[in-house]
Amino acid sequence: MTKQVDESAVPAYILKRLTRFKTSPSDTLDFSYELWSDKEKLNTLDSELLPDQGFALLTLRDQNLKALPEALCTRTDIDCLDLVGNPLETLPPELPQKLIIDSAQWFRLSEQIEPAQIQGFRLLKAHADRYEGLD
Repeated sequence: MTKQVDESAVPAYILKRLTRFKTSPSDTLDFSYELWSDKEKLNTLDSELLPDQGFALLTLRDQNLKALPEALCTRTDIDCLDLVGNPLETLPPELPQKLIIDSAQWFRLSEQIEPAQIQGFRLLKAHADRYEGLD
């Protein structure tokens, strides 16, 4: 992080995961939502929150993100973004990372995503009937 982030706006479990990542770096930075209340979901992602050191996978699963920061377009050290379960309305143009998305995101954002970008896909029950008969 190059500038100060308002830590009061960041859920406590995210700050703990950042601290753990800084002391024991790994290939994955996991910001996925698990058992906490809706109040603690990330509504925005401040790109300054992300450590400067590279990691392969940024997991943002099941947060409340409607958009991603444009600064992610310059983070070529991040190979893949796991975005499953976020109500994304738009993606930054020319996002270089591979994406793990869900079927709702595909229906909303398919014009913004190149098929070659898709690293993983989660079919939601609400969309299962659209894929009946596929192997």
